[in-house]
Amino acid sequence: MSASTGDSGLRGGSSKPQCYAGITADLDLEPVLLLRLSLPRPEWMDMDKKTETSYHDLRPLGPLEQYSVTRSQLGIYLNVCLTAFISRQTAGHLKPRLCRALAALILRHPVLSAVPVDLDSQPSRFVRLPTIDLDTVVTVRDVAEDEEFSLDTALEAQHNEPFVHRPGELIPFWRVLAFENGADIALTLCFHHSLFDGKSAVVFLEDLGVLLSDPSEHTSLAEGVIPTPIYAPLPPALESILELPLSNAFVAKQKEEPEVEAHVWSARAQSLPVRTRFSSLHLSSRASKTIVNQSKQHGVSVTATLMSCLASSIFAAIPEEYSTIQGDCAVSLRPFLGPHVTERDMGCWVAAFSETYHRYPCSEDLLWENAQRTKATIDKVMRNKGKDTGTGYLRHVSDMRAWFLQKIGRKRAAAFELSNLGVLAPRTDAESTNDYEIQGVLFSQSASACSGALKVSAVTGRDGRISIGFGWQEGIVEDELVSSVKENLEELILFEETTGDSDRAKVIPVP
Repeated sequence: MSASTGDSGLRGGSSKPQCYAGITADLDLEPVLLLRLSLPRPEWMDMDKKTETSYHDLRPLGPLEQYSVTRSQLGIYLNVCLTAFISRQTAGHLKPRLCRALAALILRHPVLSAVPVDLDSQPSRFVRLPTIDLDTVVTVRDVAEDEEFSLDTALEAQHNEPFVHRPGELIPFWRVLAFENGADIALTLCFHHSLFDGKSAVVFLEDLGVLLSDPSEHTSLAEGVIPTPIYAPLPPALESILELPLSNAFVAKQKEEPEVEAHVWSARAQSLPVRTRFSSLHLSSRASKTIVNQSKQHGVSVTATLMSCLASSIFAAIPEEYSTIQGDCAVSLRPFLGPHVTERDMGCWVAAFSETYHRYPCSEDLLWENAQRTKATIDKVMRNKGKDTGTGYLRHVSDMRAWFLQKIGRKRAAAFELSNLGVLAPRTDAESTNDYEIQGVLFSQSASACSGALKVSAVTGRDGRISIGFGWQEGIVEDELVSSVKENLEELILFEETTGDSDRAKVIPVP
């Protein structure tokens, strides 16, 4: 079979060995008091006195970070997941090793110990947790004997689980889940989008893969509670280091928000509450190479090809009365942020663009004509370095909560939104003998009440396979329509493939 749809495999039980952590740097572990007395009193300062803790104030959220906080507070969109399929060469308990690696990672990336507070204000603020109890953020589950286990179902559950501070306690806005099946592991990072973006999640998993294989430098700390780099600054907010200029015409269009015409399909109107449904599609190596090679032959990127294929697949699944759809596509602004941001930093630095697709006129070359048009749009967006984007417009939104809520009940603009993380970096020579090796990856997101009806997330693993995650809102998009879109997508991109290849690290067997 050329591709596997959904997943099964990874079977059951639970394991909770003692969690240990590593310290690799000299730290001042004394928490500091919040000294900025001119700021409004944060909600977390009114905690019960018996559990009150001092949190080091970091900085206000930028508009893009605030966007993510406000929409999660309203239940519009909750989180993002990136799952690595890992094979290991040695036996032993995973959780102690995983916690040691995470402890080192927390010291390396200061954003992992930052959390947003004063969440219903604008702007909210980031503060630093003085310690993190890894037992509260790490879950390891042995699913080897669980015949009913489904990774798609597990991810769907995560996408419906918000990050909410507990009474009297702030919690990290990320968590890690590991599903073990013998030598194979599906390891999921679930995170709040205000902390970082998908490219940053790739950095997290790549660094974690290396640390899992070499935890020897780390010393253990009992109870799984580790100190954080209290005074380490956060990477800057996007808007503080990139101009994001806006033309008057673009601002006027954003403020107008015209009604979407009847012939444009974008599923049912924007509404709350949101319950996410999720399903995945895993292409074989051969099918993935077909996409890459065909894209090169037509002078387009894989992202442009996927956008065009998704548009064609949706048209084939919806009534013919709909002749137009809009597709949105995320782009990373990281290339324009040097020297402030490096390729290995973690933060949220993204924007998006929109492309319109039409059912007619129909031709044999329509798919590649659309792909070439989309590629031209991508090139223009990158040349403009963030000019005239929705991300730049967010600084004009004085009340983000009201801005979101006025969208509810109205027809959405976009039928789908694609986020493509590209290809994981190949392992280095030094990593070739690692005990833990990342092979494939799966990217996924919560559904959103106020953006593309289908959240489509793509990434290519070190095994050369493209995985595509589909998230949609229950009651807004029918499950049957998503199944049809996936089937249509396979027909478009697997047309040259005749045989499949090996299963994804035995973690997601082909049904």
